[in-house]
Amino acid sequence: MAELRGARAETVAFAAETEADLHGHFFPHIAFGDLDCYQWLVLVGRHSDRHALQIEEIKAHVGFPAS
Repeated sequence: MAELRGARAETVAFAAETEADLHGHFFPHIAFGDLDCYQWLVLVGRHSDRHALQIEEIKAHVGFPAS
């Protein structure tokens, strides 16, 4: 968790502080093709949100153990 939080903090700080041309640099995504850096930042955030929703879905199942 500490590594995840650290990486997230670095990404948030980069997004907030960068003056780089995020639309001018591209990197390929396996499913979506070439994305610019701005699109990658959006995707990274949405990806984490999706995993959080998946965890909540699993925890909502009747057979999931109570903690």
